[in-house]
Amino acid sequence: MPKHVPRAKRRDGSGSGCVQAPRGANGTGRERSGQRPCLKNVEREMRLAKAASVLDYRLQSNFEVVRRQLLQDKFARRLDKPLAYWALPKDRRLPLALLGRKLGDLVNTPFQELVATPGVGHKKLESLVRLMCRATEEVPAAPNAAELSPDLPAADASGADVEPLLAEPMPRPNGHFDETLVSELVWEEWQATVRRYGMGHEKLARFAPSLRDLPSVIWQVPLNAFLGRSIAELRGRKTYGEKRIRAILEVFYTLHNLLARSETRNGLAVSVLPAFVPPLVGWLAMQLDSDQPPSTADIERSLIRPLLEQWEKDAGPIVVQLASARLGLNGDCPPVRCLARRLHVTRARVYQMLDECREVMEIRWPEGQNWLNRLLRHLEAVGADQADVALIARLLDLAWPRGR
Repeated sequence: MPKHVPRAKRRDGSGSGCVQAPRGANGTGRERSGQRPCLKNVEREMRLAKAASVLDYRLQSNFEVVRRQLLQDKFARRLDKPLAYWALPKDRRLPLALLGRKLGDLVNTPFQELVATPGVGHKKLESLVRLMCRATEEVPAAPNAAELSPDLPAADASGADVEPLLAEPMPRPNGHFDETLVSELVWEEWQATVRRYGMGHEKLARFAPSLRDLPSVIWQVPLNAFLGRSIAELRGRKTYGEKRIRAILEVFYTLHNLLARSETRNGLAVSVLPAFVPPLVGWLAMQLDSDQPPSTADIERSLIRPLLEQWEKDAGPIVVQLASARLGLNGDCPPVRCLARRLHVTRARVYQMLDECREVMEIRWPEGQNWLNRLLRHLEAVGADQADVALIARLLDLAWPRGR
């Protein structure tokens, strides 16, 4: 009889019916002699490691250059502001873990500690350097047309200043105002311009490109209501959506571009008015100094047409049609009932649209009623044609009905 052969034990001490073969280096249970790692994979890993080391060197070099710039005395006041102060709404891959920290804290933190921040990788460190570089830029008198650069420039080995990572954005890259390109720093400069020229009492809507793009509830709001407030605070207000924010920023942008380069010398000052007003004032002043009344064609060309064009821009073409009819420019002056029947609306709606003429002039040119009242009295004094006097009277009733 054969003797009983005891079962072999596993290496972990448990019993097993078979002896487990040692696993090879390839993990398949057998050793492949003479096999070498794939050379292509090794070369690829070496290239990636080399590229990463170069990028890290460039990133750290740029950080040190910008850091030295920010430690200069002229940037001392900016070090108390948080990093988020220089962020734009369109920025991507922002280092969220660092946005709340003050700029002075970041420039005094070693680069390796910033690298070790949880949730901050290479791309977000690039954004960090880009935001720090924005803090070193001087605010220009007017934004230029430079495009945003997504690539970080290499720092010069000699320690020279790094190239600007981001020039001041132009809020009109395609002819349309883009409020997402306005940083808090640029917004503060626009506010300073409005404050310096004492325009805080002016109404916001007076300088808007078109009243049709501005909510009527803020037409009468003075510019003072927005001074001293950040863009983030405006966005945090109820009912202040992107359309309203864009309209507010565009008005300040327009005023800044007009006033930033102007200087008051020899007792002269700059006054900002809607573009259609100065030619009208010049024509009215000339007529008030003349002993001869203007012709009907001259009144329509130099006075009424500019007002109609402004009404079309601010109120729309239908309002202009109604205003032309009420002024009798086509030879007749139809009653409101006929105009309502022609437009398939109620008479109340016609009166409502005609009242928009008054609302526009109340914002754009409130001084106009005084000028036209003077012109009306002057025409009566010099013996002008009664049809022209009646035309000016109808214009006053349409644009400034409470001013007579």
